Amino acid sequence: MLINLKILDWCARTLQAGSVDQNHPMLGLTALIDLLWEHWVEAGDDSFGRSRVLMHIAALEAGALSAGVSRMSLDHSEQQTLTGLIRSDLVRLREERVRFSHDLLGDWARLRVLIGGDSIISEESRTRAELPQWHRAIRLLAQRVLEKSADGADEWRRAIEGLEDGQESSTLLRDLFLEALFLATNAAELLERCWSVLIANGGKLLDRLLARFLFVATLPDPRLLQFAGTPEHATRFEHLFRMPFGPYWGPMLAVLRAHLCEAVTVGTVQSRTSLLIVVEDYTGRIAGRPADPVAAGGRRFVPRGRA
Repeated sequence: MLINLKILDWCARTLQAGSVDQNHPMLGLTALIDLLWEHWVEAGDDSFGRSRVLMHIAALEAGALSAGVSRMSLDHSEQQTLTGLIRSDLVRLREERVRFSHDLLGDWARLRVLIGGDSIISEESRTRAELPQWHRAIRLLAQRVLEKSADGADEWRRAIEGLEDGQESSTLLRDLFLEALFLATNAAELLERCWSVLIANGGKLLDRLLARFLFVATLPDPRLLQFAGTPEHATRFEHLFRMPFGPYWGPMLAVLRAHLCEAVTVGTVQSRTSLLIVVEDYTGRIAGRPADPVAAGGRRFVPRGRA
């Protein structure tokens, strides 16, 4: 997140303003998002009005699968708030369309909607999960659940358990909660925090986590085009032939390596095989160094996509 200059500037100016307790332990990502939202969005007399407009815009654009919304989709009182939001460089108005100054703000606004909304197992949450622009916000919500308190893992487990009804929307929500563990900037910490939950019930969630990891944390093998002949044929098989995306692998490898003896005793034969491929192929590349299996010439593997 801090590689974005605008967000980095906000962080620096928030620190200069003394909004962060210097004696407080290091902030997690979602705590930092909460802090920036409070300092830059909910500052001033019209704090809740500003916040409400941003949340409304975020929900509207997600529902329409668009970047930004028509100014006419906002009521009169919301349009009166726009001037201050534009002045704060939170949104921009161009060709009568209102859009966020950065996509991250849209994700953060949708996160605020989820925080104040109904339970993650509600029908409204299931409907949102079917819209791609809600996915990052749902992952952030899962991460926030884990980071905000000492018993976050229990709350995260209860949310997962409420999604075991077999509905497609429930499966999607569960997968997003699992993906939040290894896509987070503090992935190793979150994986460790949830490890006992992952291996419970014969490692059912660990099975699913590995299946999602082998798909989400990989990219299509660039050599596929050489064998497929045409880009069209390559596209048909890119979900089968994939290569690891290095930045996500270091934390996962570290945790699996630390719990390898325990992990191989649970789960299905397929997940244990995947586990051994992951760890054995890249052992020795995890101690204090970001793993980059692609550059190291790691061998291909064939994940099965969304199980």
